[in-house]
Amino acid sequence: MTKTEIKEQALQLPENERRALGMALIDSTLPPLSAGQKRLIDDRLASYEANPDSWLSQEQFDLELDERLARS
Repeated sequence: MTKTEIKEQALQLPENERRALGMALIDSTLPPLSAGQKRLIDDRLASYEANPDSWLSQEQFDLELDERLARS
């Protein structure tokens, strides 16, 4: 199967499946996480679990980012 054929087939997938496929393709090009990166993820997850209200949701983050960028 050619790259063009794969792309045509992939574009026929539902949106959520295209996103998942895209993320899987991107993830396949990344190096494994280092021990330090894994610790950072664990630390941030523990911080969130200890106080979830101190974190922004993705929607809140996007809104605040848009507002800040609009002020620039």
